[in-house]
Amino acid sequence: MVAGGGGGAEKKAKDDEAAAKRYIESLDKQREKVKELSEVEVALAEIQRIRAQGGEVTEAQKQRILQFAAEIDITKERTAAYATGEVVLTSRSDCYPTFLVVQQGVEHA
Repeated sequence: MVAGGGGGAEKKAKDDEAAAKRYIESLDKQREKVKELSEVEVALAEIQRIRAQGGEVTEAQKQRILQFAAEIDITKERTAAYATGEVVLTSRSDCYPTFLVVQQGVEHA
């Protein structure tokens, strides 16, 4: 009897399972893009995926991830509003621009 014999089928099954898992993750990421989720929503889904696979995300890491994601969402919203002429830069505070949004003649700070 050969040592390690018969393990080929088991290895192939594990490889197939890993491939299927990667494909599912790929589809999940594509689905998120199609749904046009906010970066915060994508970040929460990614954190959940990591934890579901047995990974660990500390509370501090989670908060930092969510902070960055929220900043990206805000930047995207401001860029889109600025591009459509709905936003006027009024001042700088704490290194972040403060925008005055003008919609239908009503000013919102």
